[in-house]
Amino acid sequence: MKTSLESGLLHHHNIHFTVMKNIIPTRIINLKHRTDRREHIEKEFAGRAEFSIEVIEACEHHIGAIGLWQSICGIISTASQKDWPYVLICEDDHQFTTEYSPDYLLDCITECETEGGDVLLGAVSWFDSALPVNDKLYWVARFTGTQFMIIYRKFYEKILSADFGVGDNADYKIAALTTGKYFMSKPVSTQIYFGYSDVTARNAQEGRLEELFSDSVNGIDMLDIVSNYYQKEINDVQKKIPDYDLSQICLPVFIITQPETNRDRIIQEFSRKPEFEVFFIETGKKDECTNIDRWEGIREAARTGKERDEDLIIICNDNHIFTTDYSKEYLFDHIIKAHYQGIDLLLTGCRSFYRAIPVAPSRYWVAGGTAAPFLVLFKKFYDKLLEESFDENVKPAELINELTFNKMLIYPFISSSVDDQSIFEETRIKFAELEAASNRYFWPQLQHTVAI
Repeated sequence: MKTSLESGLLHHHNIHFTVMKNIIPTRIINLKHRTDRREHIEKEFAGRAEFSIEVIEACEHHIGAIGLWQSICGIISTASQKDWPYVLICEDDHQFTTEYSPDYLLDCITECETEGGDVLLGAVSWFDSALPVNDKLYWVARFTGTQFMIIYRKFYEKILSADFGVGDNADYKIAALTTGKYFMSKPVSTQIYFGYSDVTARNAQEGRLEELFSDSVNGIDMLDIVSNYYQKEINDVQKKIPDYDLSQICLPVFIITQPETNRDRIIQEFSRKPEFEVFFIETGKKDECTNIDRWEGIREAARTGKERDEDLIIICNDNHIFTTDYSKEYLFDHIIKAHYQGIDLLLTGCRSFYRAIPVAPSRYWVAGGTAAPFLVLFKKFYDKLLEESFDENVKPAELINELTFNKMLIYPFISSSVDDQSIFEETRIKFAELEAASNRYFWPQLQHTVAI
């Protein structure tokens, strides 16, 4: 059944939207008993002739995320049957921002289609990594925020055939189903606070939604600042790097382990690699290593590096394993060039990462990376690490991330963990998606510069 608003719009234009240029088929998801939300969303779209809306009664499920997915699939099924080139799916807490205009939205829809996109988001409340495509679009990896979402025809079937169960959510599921996902550079949508959330419990906290969208915008600004900084520095850094002889370089590696731990495997890992000088640091007790124990091991490595006046040290877990992408030349090249970019930490593999942006081929600035079993610490970071206070409530990996803005991660990874190889592989696959997007969108814009 069409709402009175849609009927009014169609009567006003005296023609159905499917044959009318630039009218956007729009379906709004609303639980029948949420009359406050329905009233809000109908006011939000009132007078906006570029949309042909229909409010769809949401599928109800005791797990809100499953009900939302079923509602999305119902809309996609209709769009597929009617052969719409795209459909706008809107949640009933959507609110237009001051950035919105019909021309801007239609331009973005066209741009996204030109890029071969499957999904276009009016805004995101959270994202992990994103890259600028042009002045209208960002490519995005994982995201949250489906309250204003364009789905294109070629993506219909993939959504309809996807498995969705307990623990899934629409945002992450859609992000996992396609690499063709984009959001508008100027957000046109936010979510209004109703005092509750039918899908995500945390969003029911007052001020939570506003915080999420503000953080997302700030995150985009942060990535732009980082990207612009390294783009400006890229030529200068290349000129600073002298010729170097790899045969004269030997890197100190401090392996943190527990008493009476069998060292045979990790010793074998470094055998026939004369580029490393290996030291062991014992900390904690047999079969028990607390956060404080681990931090003291890291501090001891930094103290030793400072006393020996080492330009850098490598801190290594005893569960580290080299990947097939390791080579001395690959690692040393990144260490030397990252040093001239002024960084404090270089991650060579990690269990997870957060907000990465390319700063050189195969090297990314990251806001954070966890469980890095082979970590390069540069000399200028020793004192900051040694001066930091610590207690049992803080995790060493999290604290190291918080201590510096200047950290990078190389890809392909050269380090994994014997305990979590499958998780590291999942992270590698996610990073491969980012690498492919960087090669498509980021580096072509820098062809006039010297690549480092």
